Amino acid sequence: MPKQTMQIHKIDAEWASSQSPATVGEMTADLHGALVQAFPEGFSWTEQTIQTSLHNRFHQFFYMRDQATSEIVAVAHFQLIFDEAELFNIGVVPSHQRRGLAKQVLQYVLDHYHNQDVATVTLEVRSRNQAARKLYESLGFKQIASRPDYYPINLDDAIIYQIQLNQI
Repeated sequence: MPKQTMQIHKIDAEWASSQSPATVGEMTADLHGALVQAFPEGFSWTEQTIQTSLHNRFHQFFYMRDQATSEIVAVAHFQLIFDEAELFNIGVVPSHQRRGLAKQVLQYVLDHYHNQDVATVTLEVRSRNQAARKLYESLGFKQIASRPDYYPINLDDAIIYQIQLNQI
């Protein structure tokens, strides 16, 4: 299947405050649904947590929709405080995985944050998640720390990655 470029959208508290509660509720359900699909082993964030994040001035969501179905197929959730961003979640629904969408979203966000004078982006990933680690490293993230046995289910280490955008 040919690589398809989908438009990436950003929403945040400013967006949420300009929308009706019904529209915010629909977006919350769409974002949560995509993330639940992307993490079939279990996604711990509830719809209420997502909705609270949509109203948090420090949180930003970047997402892609399938043009044919309007379904959200990729989501990245960041916290941005001053000049530091942290990736909380990134996921692609199974039917759209292995098409480079996560890389497209992350590259878009890194470019966006670089243009906004964000200095660093940090994230945490399970040590066993080799596909994600390879993706992050391909974009220039460097491992800066680890947390042994951080994840209690299926004991796994947390690997902390960071990229210095002001050095790109």
